[in-house]
Amino acid sequence: MYQIAEQVQRWLAEGRPVRLARVVRTAGISSRDRAAAVGYSPDQPLAGQLFDGAGETELVALLAKTPVPALVWFTVTEAAAAGVGLSCGGRAQLLVQPAEPGLDWAGLLAGKPACVVTELSGELVGATTSYRTADLAGAAGRLAEAARLFRQGVSQSELLADGTLLCTALWPAVRVLVVGTGQIADALAANAALLGWQLAVLDTLPAELSRSDNVIVLSHDLDASGAALAQALAAQVGYVGALGSRHTQAARAGWLTEHGVPADRLARIHGPAGLNIGSRTPAEIALSILAEMVQVRHG
Repeated sequence: MYQIAEQVQRWLAEGRPVRLARVVRTAGISSRDRAAAVGYSPDQPLAGQLFDGAGETELVALLAKTPVPALVWFTVTEAAAAGVGLSCGGRAQLLVQPAEPGLDWAGLLAGKPACVVTELSGELVGATTSYRTADLAGAAGRLAEAARLFRQGVSQSELLADGTLLCTALWPAVRVLVVGTGQIADALAANAALLGWQLAVLDTLPAELSRSDNVIVLSHDLDASGAALAQALAAQVGYVGALGSRHTQAARAGWLTEHGVPADRLARIHGPAGLNIGSRTPAEIALSILAEMVQVRHG
């Protein structure tokens, strides 16, 4: 929903009626974006896409006539699917609801993580609530399932609590933050681009970090690498890795311990970083590191 937040905010500021459509479940068809949503306002182009834009004309007509809030089925024909490169058509159940209340568009526009939870009871649609990271700390009952999904740090939608909650976890674009330069940093940049991830090579980490961030320390400077690892661990980023020999890893661990980083946080460091695939060249090492990031993100 980050991609549509600016347009939805503009429509709302203009006083336009705005509807939001999210995918509840699918039969046959799939979307490359597991948290895809579209915004609809009469006589305006759709904000965003579902199913890579397949059957968009039919989708607009459905959104225009559907009373809200409601659960409705939308069909993507084989021809429409093939036209946008999807492997097959199918059906999708959509939740169509007003863009407000319950949705924190200002927070999404600012790139903040959010967990959007909608109560469902059969075909009836209940309240929608947008939670921030701190709101779900210590969540109990049905909301604990939403907290579990949100903690994965991946944008995705899932039916929870026996189908009575539609939970959409929203995280900003995946970032790979590399502390240190060299051939491995260059290879990481080339491979991260294939995944559509944002990569930055830095001397120090930015002040604001989130679970969608992945930090890899290449620098062997003890103070620089230790400070970066301590900051990443404190921010609970999704992945923390460091290159270096056993001696270097032990020296970093000693530095971190001396600077008050507890043992349970130290255990989160992947060091040496990367899956054991027999990598030797910078490109192979970069591949092993990114593969480990994927494993951690989805594990």
